[in-house]
Amino acid sequence: MTNKTYTPSCPAGLEEFIFKIDGIELTCHVEYEPAEQGSRENGIQMEPDYPAEITICGVYAGSEVDIQEIISSDIMDEIEAHVRHEIEEVNDYDY
Repeated sequence: MTNKTYTPSCPAGLEEFIFKIDGIELTCHVEYEPAEQGSRENGIQMEPDYPAEITICGVYAGSEVDIQEIISSDIMDEIEAHVRHEIEEVNDYDY
């Protein structure tokens, strides 16, 4: 008998990241919206700037069960920081 694990496919419009903590591999489905700079005219800011937004939509530990509701807020913060770092590294964003 083999022990197979199943993590759902990442839904369209989301990105998938792997986060490892204490030897456990977590698959995270994340929605990312890049930062937006508001318009400016003659050096005057006409619209506000908006920071990049990261929303963790699902966390899976080798199963199809989303476990984000039972993960501590500290670990969720670590996951978000990891995702932000990965995105900055890949896209060379300056936040």
